[in-house]
Amino acid sequence: MAPPVSPPTNAELADLFEEIGDLLEIQGENPFKVRAYRRAAEVLRELPQPAAALDPAELRFIPGIGEAIAAKIVERVSTGSLAFLDRLHQQIPPSVRELVRVPGIGPKTAARLLKNGIVSRQGLEAALADGRLARLLGPTLSERIARGLLAAEPQSSRADLLRATEGAALARLRVERLPGVQRVEVAGSLRRFAERVGDVNLAASATDPQQAAAALHATVAGAERVEPEEVRFPADGLTVAVRFAPPAAFGSLWQWWTGSRAHNEALRERAGQRGLSLGRYGIAPPEAVGFATEEALYHALGLAWIPPELREARGEIERAACGQLPTLVTVEALRGDLHVHTDWSDGVASLEAMVAAAAARGYEYLAITDHSAGRAVARGLDRERLMAQIQRVRHYNETHPDGPLVLVGAEVDIRADGTLDYPDDLLRQLDVVVASVHSALDQPREKMTARLVAAARHPLVTLLGHPTGRLIGRRDPVAVDLEAVLAACAANGTWVEINAHPARLDLNDEHARLAREMGVRLVINCDAHAPDHFGLARYGVAVARRAWLGPQEIVNTAPRALFLRHLEERRR
Repeated sequence: MAPPVSPPTNAELADLFEEIGDLLEIQGENPFKVRAYRRAAEVLRELPQPAAALDPAELRFIPGIGEAIAAKIVERVSTGSLAFLDRLHQQIPPSVRELVRVPGIGPKTAARLLKNGIVSRQGLEAALADGRLARLLGPTLSERIARGLLAAEPQSSRADLLRATEGAALARLRVERLPGVQRVEVAGSLRRFAERVGDVNLAASATDPQQAAAALHATVAGAERVEPEEVRFPADGLTVAVRFAPPAAFGSLWQWWTGSRAHNEALRERAGQRGLSLGRYGIAPPEAVGFATEEALYHALGLAWIPPELREARGEIERAACGQLPTLVTVEALRGDLHVHTDWSDGVASLEAMVAAAAARGYEYLAITDHSAGRAVARGLDRERLMAQIQRVRHYNETHPDGPLVLVGAEVDIRADGTLDYPDDLLRQLDVVVASVHSALDQPREKMTARLVAAARHPLVTLLGHPTGRLIGRRDPVAVDLEAVLAACAANGTWVEINAHPARLDLNDEHARLAREMGVRLVINCDAHAPDHFGLARYGVAVARRAWLGPQEIVNTAPRALFLRHLEERRR
């Protein structure tokens, strides 16, 4: 079941209209029209009541709103989207929209850059390096932009989930040793499993919060005591922020430091409707009340406890209010993995070692999917080596009847023309065919879409692997009409992977939700290249949970006998 449309907060509406103003200015639109949208954004930020709760007649008479903008507010509230903004997004590439976030570049400058063929951060850096930017904008503005590029937070400065998790574990150990500390928990975007994490936030309970903060500040090099109960310090390239609360208010702090800003604003609005105010220390009036647990806080607002991955103001509060939150998939629900590499190609461990690692996790099945021949850099298997591996797998199953069932498979490259790297007679020898794109990643959108659709329609393809090809912070997703690809998968019964590796998380949560809504069956795979990579499953599960997916919507939660029936159905 898809989550209901979540009513936007005033801040979210203001952000929408501010973005529209920027995009219109990039396009060279009438300045009065641009100013109207920015004025509406200012009005919405200061509006005392939720705009989403007003009817069109009330909205039209708010100074600075007017009929056209009121209609757009109603459209966003009722549908969850805004067609006008969607059209602007189609007309202006994402890379151009990113330029406006560089200090020193406003919409007018971005428009000038676009007109002169500079349409991305990479293009901007190249133009700066070869002097084109100085010739185009003059040395003063060019230097200001150069400083802005240095000051702007690059994507790589935000940690991926794996690095942030490791940093949080070390910081947690340090905080747990402080006198009077009773509990330390991960909070913030890391607890919500957002795909990129800025600061690592820890919520801690202590008998004397200020004393604990003082002790941490005194013992950590470079620590800054930003508030009496909060300390920030650098740790291996990350910034760790620790806030302390008394045990009786720990739940209040943990909830407040976990929810996204939009989620917490929505909770604050809900509290306001009940004559209460909500903050990190609890609920007031009639008197300040701190909650020892999150469950107690949500209950006080008439809500079921909301899993952290859902706290993004995407309908979870409304569903919690009526007891209709989904049962989300868990790591423990996974019964196997269908994307596993060994030292036959670019893995680091033997087939036997990978199977043993899967067995240690309680898996009932796994597919060995080393690379196909065209992936020479990964020591892809030619026909002779693949047939030898197939014999090896079958022999393993015969000699280990009580272990996980090992399926023969391959990760087969989708060539630039949409054909597969192995001929059909070889594909028929396999139990699982993972079709993936690894080359010609800069193809135009139409060609890349046709390429993936062709693979999705191939009767011998089991699933598409990491469909957008992205590497978070290092490589953008390929240009593709993903909805068309997912439609082809739904029509042909082709499964689609949620790749659990923190560098990929591909599909992401929004795409995974779209796939579910289109009737596509999803698989959570680790793309494991070493035995310990099976532990990455938690990140793929987090993507699925953020997409509101339950175990019944993930193919590899099925026990072995049922999974084999699903696989047989896919192969017909």
